[in-house]
Amino acid sequence: MAFEKAVELAPQDTEIRFNLATSCGFFGREKDAEQHFQRILDQNPGHAKAWLSLVRLKKQKAVIPRLEAALEK
Repeated sequence: MAFEKAVELAPQDTEIRFNLATSCGFFGREKDAEQHFQRILDQNPGHAKAWLSLVRLKKQKAVIPRLEAALEK
């Protein structure tokens, strides 16, 4: 993934890492996305987009199993 290479070249750039985290989430790599969002927040605790995205990701992770269980009934 191009964003992974970009993060290697500029590991302190939170916007590049945000793009990588968002891409990971989009492609089903939730664990990687969560780790990247957390790393952004470690670097910049005021990064509102990272907070919002992390909350959405965690909420989605909690809801999907319940939806799947409901559909199986």
